[in-house]
Formats: sequence, structure tokens, C-alpha cells
Amino acid sequence: MAWGQAVAFQGTVAVVYPEPDEPAYRAVFESVIQGIRRRLGPREIQTYALAGATKTPAALKAWLAKQTSARAVITLGREAYEAYQAAGVTLPAVSGLLDLSLQLNPTANGISLSVDPALLFETLKRVLPGTRRVHVLYNPAKDQWLIDLARQAAPRYHLELIAHEASDLAAGTQRYLELLKHLEAGRDALWLPLDSTLLEEDTVLPLIIEESWNRRFAVFSNSLAHARLGALFALYPDNEALGRRLAEKAIGGVDHPRDPTIEPLRDVKRAIHRRFAEHLGIDLGGPLRTYFDTVFGAHAD
Repeated sequence: MAWGQAVAFQGTVAVVYPEPDEPAYRAVFESVIQGIRRRLGPREIQTYALAGATKTPAALKAWLAKQTSARAVITLGREAYEAYQAAGVTLPAVSGLLDLSLQLNPTANGISLSVDPALLFETLKRVLPGTRRVHVLYNPAKDQWLIDLARQAAPRYHLELIAHEASDLAAGTQRYLELLKHLEAGRDALWLPLDSTLLEEDTVLPLIIEESWNRRFAVFSNSLAHARLGALFALYPDNEALGRRLAEKAIGGVDHPRDPTIEPLRDVKRAIHRRFAEHLGIDLGGPLRTYFDTVFGAHAD
């Protein structure tokens, strides 16, 4: 949406974000902010970068007090979310670019980085329509809300969701090692959600990817890095579209106040590992030619 089509909104939205050193991370925040600008208009936002002396909640609170036209706040990333919470400001806030959870953040309002399971299942069935079961390991203290969404979505895609509980890294490692013994080629798929507390990425993740190759079962993920390393596919944020959605949620909460809600991520791009796809007999031509935004493993053996 162009600036000329921006929604009419009385006042401004304050956008709070960290100032990272790494160019790649900086580009992510810039892209989300660009999406917010495109939705609201360039004059409708005020930005505040957390860096150096501006990182403290007190400094943020003082800055917000000067933004007399601000009617809402958008925080990007965990550092901005926590700084705003600690500042004790009463402006309505919407949060994005962090893994929000209904269990861990019950009063939060925003969009989680956890992808809507329905989008993951839809992609799975497009590339491997014969899949019948999806296994997932999760911590109910954090991701029960996500598994509840997955249970609702699975029947629409003729999938059986088999959810395995674990509470920490040690339990997660044990469950993954046990689970790998029972996954069946062509029938089962393994979903890796956005929870690093259950998956040891230096040792267990490479083993999962190796076993998926050797035994020909699909692994899909909420992490772009996993697809780069060899998972079949991953869904990851479309940052500019996410910015537009955060803007809509912010102004909607001002114009029509309601209870805080956490939404799963629905503004996504898709990545696939070509070498693994070809190993499983998936034809990435035809209808799938333009379906994926990013392709890894472009050269097969």
C-alpha cells in the first residue's frame, strides 16, 4: 500500500526497536518499519532506537512523555518489549519480532514469530500430499496455545497431529532421539517449532537432518536457518508485510479497544532445500516453481 493510500489516523504511533550492530539484523528492523510507514504514512510514526544511553526504561519513558501526539506504541524485538514493559507507560502497545506466547505473555498484545500451523500444514501437503502424520515436540508451559491451533488445523489438511511433551533441553533431546526411531518414510513428517529450549542445534539438529535424509521423512520448520542446514522447508517472516499488519493492529486497538490478543505469524515467505526435495522425489517445476521465495541446496549430487 502506497503512502497516498495510508489509513486515516489521528495522531502518531511510536515505534521502539533496538539498534543492532549486525547489518543483517538492522535490515530486518528497517524492513518492518518500512511496512509500518507504508501502512500509516511517513508522518504518522515516530521512531526510538534503543542504543547506549537510550536503552534504559527511564529514558524510553521520558521520550514517550514528549510524544504528545502518540496514541499507540509498536515494540520490535524482545529488548524493546521488555524496555516498554519496565517503563510503566499506559499507551496501548503492540509487539512484534519476538516469540510471544499466550502462556508466558498472557497480557501481551501482538504478533508472535511462531508461524500459524495451518500455513505450515498447507505447505507440507503441497509438496508431499501423501503425508498423513505430523509429529511435534513442544513445552506445554510455553507453546500449548500453538499446539491448540495446530490441533484445530490438522484435520483440514487430512493430517493427524501427534504432539510430544518435554519441559527442558535434556528431556527434549531424549524425546527427539526416541522419536527418530519410529518415523516412517512417506507417511510421517517432523515439525520443528520456534523453541530453542528443546532442540540442541549443534548436535541433535544435524542428527535429525541426517536421519531424515537416510530414512526419507520430511522435516519442516519455523526457522530459515533450519532449511539452510537441510530441513525440507521453512516458513519465515515477510518483514514488510509484518510491519503493515502491526500497524493495522496498533490503530485497530486505538479505534476499537479490546482485550489483548497474540496472533501467530501469517505474513510469511517460504524456503525450500532443493537437494532434499529432489531426494524425496518432489518436482519443483510446474506449480511449485514460484511457490518458494528462497531456495537452498541448489546443486544435487
